Amino acid sequence: MEKSVYIKTAVIALVIFIAGIMMGLWLGQAKVNVLELTTSDLKDSVDNAEFQFALMDILKPEIACNYLISTADELGKTSDELASEVERYESAQKIAESDFVSLKRDYTSTLIRDWVAVEKIKKACEGDYVTILYFYSNENCEDCKDQGIILTYIKDKLDGNVMIFPLDTDLDVSTVNALEESFGVQTYPSLVIENSLYSGYQSLEEVTSALCAYNNNLEICEH
Repeated sequence: MEKSVYIKTAVIALVIFIAGIMMGLWLGQAKVNVLELTTSDLKDSVDNAEFQFALMDILKPEIACNYLISTADELGKTSDELASEVERYESAQKIAESDFVSLKRDYTSTLIRDWVAVEKIKKACEGDYVTILYFYSNENCEDCKDQGIILTYIKDKLDGNVMIFPLDTDLDVSTVNALEESFGVQTYPSLVIENSLYSGYQSLEEVTSALCAYNNNLEICEH
């Protein structure tokens, strides 16, 4: 009788263990699906922005720019949402590494297309937002976590007036490598604010000073 109880207990424990594994796999796949869907949404938004930009040769510039500036704002919101999800899932580490790396490479390439689109819109339509490329590493960067906290604070404070594009240099994405070479990035973290390189960790005061040098009307600037 006692042996039968032990066997039943062992079977129940095994079933619970297997159920836990299956639930973890299901949750991991659900997270993958969410990331894929959000990345797809960002791709569609970038495609739309590129199409609208092409229409500038046909539409009156002031009409086209009204649409483009609105589109740039939507691109910023979508990329911010996706960046937050990637950061959250990366911290939780509940997605299979191979799936996550593949997704993040796709996300990073899309993010760079997003940056190119909003830069083109800003130049053509005199947009007043500021862009930041944030080069970081999860492997060889003691200050990257703190730099990310500062940038998150800046983003929350300024909302649509600043667009931040975090680029994971560990992924070995060719377009990221090309941007690093073009801007002369040699250390992490590094920021490219309005096409000017700021190497190494930048304090809140330093980031604020750099942003206000380009747009003194930002909320964080002293007037």
